[in-house]
Amino acid sequence: MQQNDAIQAAYPDVDFTINSMTKMIGAKMIKRTDSGMQIQLKHVFQKQREDGTCWNRRDMQSEKTLANVASIVKHIQKGGIVPAIEVKPREGGGVELIDGYCRTEAFRSLDASGVGEYWVSIVQFKGDELDELARIETSNHDGKLTPIEQLDLYVSIREELKRQGEKGTLQQIADRVDVSRQYVDQILQLEGLDGEARSLVGSGKVKVADAIKAVRSVKKTGGDVTQAIKKASAPKPLMPTKALMDDMYIGLGDLFDSMPKETKVAAQEFLKGDRKATDVVTIPVGELAKLLALQAEGHRQIEAQAERLAKKAEKDAQQEMAKDDLKQDDSQEEADNQLDDEPDLGQDPQQEESQTDDPDMSFLG
Repeated sequence: MQQNDAIQAAYPDVDFTINSMTKMIGAKMIKRTDSGMQIQLKHVFQKQREDGTCWNRRDMQSEKTLANVASIVKHIQKGGIVPAIEVKPREGGGVELIDGYCRTEAFRSLDASGVGEYWVSIVQFKGDELDELARIETSNHDGKLTPIEQLDLYVSIREELKRQGEKGTLQQIADRVDVSRQYVDQILQLEGLDGEARSLVGSGKVKVADAIKAVRSVKKTGGDVTQAIKKASAPKPLMPTKALMDDMYIGLGDLFDSMPKETKVAAQEFLKGDRKATDVVTIPVGELAKLLALQAEGHRQIEAQAERLAKKAEKDAQQEMAKDDLKQDDSQEEADNQLDDEPDLGQDPQQEESQTDDPDMSFLG
C-alpha cells in the first residue's frame, strides 16, 4: 500500500509490521503531552470493512452529520475542548480510527497545512471487533445514528456474535449497545426494506413505526414493501368527531325511514339497473335539511382542525428558528452538549418491554 510505503520512507529504521503504541512513541510518531498522547492527522486511518467500504456506519455526507461536524469546528475555534479520539495501532504504521469520526472530520477542516500536519489527541481503544462495533452506538461524542445506520450496525453485531460462537440473539445485541431488546427488535424489522424504502426511512420522509407496520403487513399479505410504506405513511384525512359521525349515520337512517314507499322502491330499482340516475323522487325536506346541517357542522370541524394544525406547524417552525438563533451564540457548555450521542427515535429506548406480539412502538414515532 502506498500509505505504508510513505510511512516506511518517513521512518526507515522502524518496522511497523507488528505495530504498537509503544513502538510509535519510540519512533516519535506519537508524542506524549500533559493531556495525553497525540498523533498527526496523516497517521490516522479509517478502518475498512471486508467489502472495502468505511467501517463506520454513519453517513458522513448527510446533512445532519455535516451540521454536527460544523458545530464541532465552531466549538474548537471558540477554544472549546473535545474528547480524544479512540484508536488502535494499525499494521504498517499509524492508527485506525475506532471512535471520533465527526471530530476527525472537524480536525481536517481545521488543518491549515492541508496534508495532515495537525496534531490530535488520541487514546488507545481496548477491545475486540465486537467491542469496536458496539462503540459506534455507545459513543457519546459523534452525531446520532439514524435508524437505517443502526440497522447496518446491529446486523454487523449479530454476525460478529455468531462468528464468535454466540447465537446473536436480540438480547445479546441489546446488551452490547446498551438499549432494550424491544428496541433492537424494532430496528431489525427494517431488514425487510428494499433500497427505495430504506432511502425513504433514512431521509426521515417515512416514520420508523410506519415502516415497521408496512413490513409486517407485507409479510402477512404479500405485496410491494415500498408501496406499503408510502400508503402507511400517507397523511390521514381530517375527519369530524365520532359523535358527529354517529349523528350523521342516525340522520341517514331517519331520512330513509321518512321516505315514501315509492321513493324507496325507485332507489332499489336504480341499484338493480332498472332506473336512471336522473329520475326524480320525493323525500321529506325536513329530514334532508337536518342531514345537511350535520354535514355543515362536519365541514366546520374539519376546517377548525386544519387551522389548528397550521398554527401548530407555524409555532413549530418559529421554535426551530429560535433554536437556530440560539445556536449562533452557544456557550461552551451548550457546544459540549451538541456532541451527545444517544439513540434517535424520539424517546429513550430503555423502556419496559411489552409482553404482547405487537409491542408498543410509540417511541419510534
